[in-house]
Amino acid sequence: MDQFFKGYPKRRKQDDFRLSLLMILMVGIFTLFACDIFPKSWEMSTNHPFKWEYSEWSLRWLQEHFDLRSEESRLDLPEKYKLVRRYILENRQNEAGTVFSFKKALHQLNFRQIESSKIKGKGWNVTAKRDDQWIWVDLLYSNPIIGTIALVIDDFGYRMDETTEKFLNIQTPMTYAVIPGNEFTKEVAGKLAAKGKEIIVHMPMEPYSATTDDEKHVLKTDDAHGNWRKLLKSAWSEVPGAIGMNNHQGSKATENPELMRVVMDFVKSKNAFFVDSRTSSKTLGEKIAKKQGVPTVAKTLFLDDPEDEISIREKFEKLAEMAKHKDFILAIGHEKPVTLSILKEEIPKLQAQGFVFVPVSEVVK
Repeated sequence: MDQFFKGYPKRRKQDDFRLSLLMILMVGIFTLFACDIFPKSWEMSTNHPFKWEYSEWSLRWLQEHFDLRSEESRLDLPEKYKLVRRYILENRQNEAGTVFSFKKALHQLNFRQIESSKIKGKGWNVTAKRDDQWIWVDLLYSNPIIGTIALVIDDFGYRMDETTEKFLNIQTPMTYAVIPGNEFTKEVAGKLAAKGKEIIVHMPMEPYSATTDDEKHVLKTDDAHGNWRKLLKSAWSEVPGAIGMNNHQGSKATENPELMRVVMDFVKSKNAFFVDSRTSSKTLGEKIAKKQGVPTVAKTLFLDDPEDEISIREKFEKLAEMAKHKDFILAIGHEKPVTLSILKEEIPKLQAQGFVFVPVSEVVK
């Protein structure tokens, strides 16, 4: 017995050593599997019996991780897409971020050749490949977009009253065109910027008929090029936060190619865009902007010309119908109480039908 206890410390030390080796070996094996070293060639083998199970598990995990609702649907796709899934994007507030994160997660799950594309009015499509397995995933809106409407509201800067405040408090995305050189120009522009609204300079330009004597910064066709540049620079400085420009009046000015080239040179120097209000059917604004590489878009219709309730409501019906068949519609309204009243009524109705409203910067090309 004495001999047994005499050798016990030595045997215990040997057992502890063996146990430590065993634990190190187990940790090493686990690490190799976790790092995907051992199973790599096995998993990549075309004869791997669990390949599709892995891909299906990956998509199930992604569905739970991104809280996506599955939608059953048959799609007529090329034969190479053996695994097809359709999910519903409940939240469109950060759809691009969700799609980016979804693609990143696919990459982390060993999928490659990952591509995404937008499905007009419906959502996004993502395709990817893992070994010889191609998958097709649709991320769809819960309410498909019927049409896209960009709104620009002109003539801010003349007033700072209840109507102005109500326009400033509209939550629907739109663009506010502030006219330079007026009593409330800087105050309104400052409030718009503080609220994170999209602002453009509503640049006065020479018309054929209406008078411009009460407007400062008016671009007139008989002025010198240097004076045009001076007026543009001064006008831009009065509207802090502006990211673009459109024309106020300007039926005569926008037909003048020299004047329009100077305008576009200036807009380009500000890395801004130009909205052609199309106050003349012969306007050169959009054409010259494109030629000089300035992002641009042209008005589709005026909402409140003529300025009466029946006409404005008819314009809303018209733009909704047009938006169903075009990439987008650009409507221009003005800071008027009647326009405000109808906007607040009609916008929620159109949104409920599946129309979306965007600032003009999202439709310039």
